[in-house]
Amino acid sequence: TGFLLPTLQIRTILQATTVRDRDEALKTLPSNLDEAFGGTMSRIEQQPNALSEKAGKIIAWIQLAERPLTVDELLCSLAIKDGDTCLNLRGIPVRKTLLNCCHGLAVIDQETSTVRLVHYSLQEHLRPQDQIFGVTKAKWHSKIARTCLTFLEFPSVPAREAPEQNNRTITLPFYASTQWGHHLRRSDNSSDTTMELAKRYLYNGLANNFESLRLLYEAMYPYDYQRLLDQVSAAHIVAFFWAFLESCPT
Repeated sequence: TGFLLPTLQIRTILQATTVRDRDEALKTLPSNLDEAFGGTMSRIEQQPNALSEKAGKIIAWIQLAERPLTVDELLCSLAIKDGDTCLNLRGIPVRKTLLNCCHGLAVIDQETSTVRLVHYSLQEHLRPQDQIFGVTKAKWHSKIARTCLTFLEFPSVPAREAPEQNNRTITLPFYASTQWGHHLRRSDNSSDTTMELAKRYLYNGLANNFESLRLLYEAMYPYDYQRLLDQVSAAHIVAFFWAFLESCPT
């Protein structure tokens, strides 16, 4: 953490738009990481709505994801809006400027092509907090589950039919198929839309999405999933995620 605080302090100064603002920033520099993180998140919220909302989604996804997300998984998730019926490739953000709105709090790990928070101390800063950018973590989990389930309802697009330059970006199937239930389990269970999507996927969508079914069963039963493909029911899937057994029909 030795270089992180000075880095955030310098960023605070450089983001001031006038000499006067920089002078004032110098007088009120954060003295510890918690202050620096809080100040940076406040500046993120002061951006235009589109940028602050994008930053909120990015940081929430990174903090709450069940495993590190690849850059392409994050790009794909940001392109999906509630009510979408197919993946609109024109909604995928520009990779080069993806994290600019996060003011240095999110970075790309070049070795693994995953996105992460700038330092584990930011994870620790966010961990005890109930909210991320004014939205409860439970609601963020509901939003993430809804994004995954919305994606899983999209018609499959064979690789040969997808635009070649965007093939690598359509990489959300594995995460969406295997993690939606974990996010739903951690949600506040208040979104009727998310619950309806989950029920529709369990009792209708799986039959029409063999690839999603295969990915999920492989996660559930890694050593024997092929034999069980025809035997696992929606109840098994709900039990696997430890989620909402009582709310699902038998």
